Amino acid sequence: MKRVKSVPVPGRSIEFTAALAGAPPCVPDPIGLFWFSEATGDFTESAEAAYVLVPEADPFDPAGPLVAQARMIGETCGAVVWSWTWTPAPLPDPPPEGAVLAVMPGLLEDGANLLVYPVPGYGAGDLAVTAKCAGRTFGPILLTLLPKESGGGGAPCCPEPSAGQYQSATIGDHAAYLFPISGINLSSAMTAAWSVDYTGDDPGPLELRGSPLAGMLVGNYLDTGGYLTTITVTAALGWTCDDGPHVATLRWQLIFSYH
Repeated sequence: MKRVKSVPVPGRSIEFTAALAGAPPCVPDPIGLFWFSEATGDFTESAEAAYVLVPEADPFDPAGPLVAQARMIGETCGAVVWSWTWTPAPLPDPPPEGAVLAVMPGLLEDGANLLVYPVPGYGAGDLAVTAKCAGRTFGPILLTLLPKESGGGGAPCCPEPSAGQYQSATIGDHAAYLFPISGINLSSAMTAAWSVDYTGDDPGPLELRGSPLAGMLVGNYLDTGGYLTTITVTAALGWTCDDGPHVATLRWQLIFSYH
């Protein structure tokens, strides 16, 4: 549609119309997909953690308290296709009577943003998010939801971390592996030093990123039957409780074989 604007001519009782140039078409130029981090005050993290919140009066209102927010950084023209997978935290063995696996939190797609908010029955688990824009796939990025720390008004209970079940996603000829840290009384105040090593055939470049509560490894897709390789991912954790400092070392292994 042709756009015009009427412009008054000074000193005359007439106006002329000038054609306005249309805005140039939006060209997507996405840069990356990240979670918002309270530590940095910006969208910087590919692995983030948050505590489970109690839904308010209107439990399905995404305008209420946010659990987390992901954003596609860069120019997206609002053309982002979101996808996700939810893995609830496993129940204790034996499970308490009446215990059920937690449902997924609420998700609201808002252009380049994905909002995560409380819904009834949601709880601890891992949310892996992927986004497509301009023909490219970004992610997955991992959000680990943790049960609220117990301990009433006193000091929080001491963390008891363990290695959670890893998840994987294929992105073209690459693969991403997500390594959540499970357990009880976990805290983002823990420190974590992540490392990766391998034995056997060279898997090619391996990029490992991590936080105190989850890690993500990105590399070539190896499950082709052409590799005999074992990749070991290690998280060296540290935290402090009332009785002093604590440490733990968690490991995951990815095993690929000829077939």
